[in-house]
Amino acid sequence: MSIFYSKITPLISLCLIFTNSLFANDLEELGVVTKINASDLLPSEVVDTAVILAAGMGTRLGAEGIVKPKGFIELGGRTLIEHSIQKLKACGVTSTIIVTGHQKQFYEKFAEAFSDASFSIKCCYNEEYATTGTMHSFYKAKAMLEELNTSSFLLLESDIIYRQSALKALQEDPRKNIILATSATNAGDEVYIDASELDDRVQNISKDKGALKTVHSEFVCITKFSMNAFQEMCKLYKNGLEANPYLKAEYGRYGIVNICKEVPFYALRLPFADCPWTEVDTVEQQERAKELVDLILSDK
Repeated sequence: MSIFYSKITPLISLCLIFTNSLFANDLEELGVVTKINASDLLPSEVVDTAVILAAGMGTRLGAEGIVKPKGFIELGGRTLIEHSIQKLKACGVTSTIIVTGHQKQFYEKFAEAFSDASFSIKCCYNEEYATTGTMHSFYKAKAMLEELNTSSFLLLESDIIYRQSALKALQEDPRKNIILATSATNAGDEVYIDASELDDRVQNISKDKGALKTVHSEFVCITKFSMNAFQEMCKLYKNGLEANPYLKAEYGRYGIVNICKEVPFYALRLPFADCPWTEVDTVEQQERAKELVDLILSDK
């Protein structure tokens, strides 16, 4: 049972008005069985930092994916990266790191044009973008994140379009490490999450349903990370590279899966009808996005 959203009871929802340090104790006093510890919760301040992974080559998008990065595909009158930046600003983010690779100059010019005194965009280049996975791009953001001295941040992929309410839900959930997830999308190329029905704690992530004990939800490519979890993933990846210099790993199916037994991650499962979204990584997904864009942007 999801205790935060789809099956939340009135009594539990009242708990959210208390301080996060008391949150777990409040649930216990109400007689709710939960495995969420106070140490798994963030302070009440808004997460003001974001990382956008944007190094991918877009080879499955045909000619359009060759001449420009996936984040510069236009839907609803704006590029995907513009949609994300607009939504991040609206939910309280003031600093964003974009990890670039393929056609990096697009993002460098974008950062110059869209940064101002109240909102900073910096680019970090993954020079090995053609041979590495998303975990390497994520790892490349380490120095910049440490300079910002942030305790938590939002991680997004550049090739998605989603509702503003998706980020709002992540910001309002007090848990430290949360994967945004939805019910079935029937989109093709889904990534599935195995998580506890009791407290939504993630057990595994895979594209293969058969590799999971249960299918709890689908991965949306937006995650709230604590710096502690990120540092643990960086250690894991550094050790992996030492063993295999050609390691090509994803931050979700490799990084999160390999630390989630020690560092709790939770799946925030929302109904797809309330949180429509789509990835734009193939020509077929691009056509699907065109069909869904008005619905997705209906809440801005």
